[in-house]
Amino acid sequence: MFPTDEPLAPLIGYRPVAAGDLDCIAKVWLNGWLSTGIPLAEQPTFPILRTRIEREIATGCWQVTVAVVDGEIAGFVAISPAAGVVEQLFVAPEHHRQGIGLALLTLARADMPNGSSLWTHADNFGAAAFYAKAGMTFVGPGIHPKQGHPILTFAFEPVDA
Repeated sequence: MFPTDEPLAPLIGYRPVAAGDLDCIAKVWLNGWLSTGIPLAEQPTFPILRTRIEREIATGCWQVTVAVVDGEIAGFVAISPAAGVVEQLFVAPEHHRQGIGLALLTLARADMPNGSSLWTHADNFGAAAFYAKAGMTFVGPGIHPKQGHPILTFAFEPVDA
C-alpha cells in the first residue's frame, strides 16, 4: 500500500527544444540565475537571454534538451557537443531538488562520451557542490572571459575511461 500523506514526485519528460520553447527557456534561465543571488557587473535580462538562446540554436552552436513537468518547461541543458562543453544548465527554482538537473547533466554526458566540461561562478556554491556530487572533477579556478569574475571549471572524463 502507498502512503497517502506524501506527495508523488512529478512526472518528468525530456525532449529536444522546439521553436515555441524559447521564451520559457529564457524565463527558466533568468529565474534560475536570479535565484543564486550572485551579483554580476552586467546582470542578465530576459531580452538578452532570449536573443542569445535563439542565436546559439539557429547557428548550430547549441544542442538544447528541455525537461518538462506537467506540460511546462522546468529546466534545460544547452551543450556544444563538438567542443565538449555544457554551455548552460538551469532548473526553475520551484523544481530544484527533484532530480531534473542530474538527469539533464546525465543526458548531456551521454551526448558527449569523449568527456565534457563546464564552469560556474566561483560564488555559486550550490552549483559547485552539485557538479562534484554528480561525479564531475574539479579542474580549477579561472576568470570569466567577458565579465572578469572568478569561475570554477568542472569536467567529466570520457565515458570509456
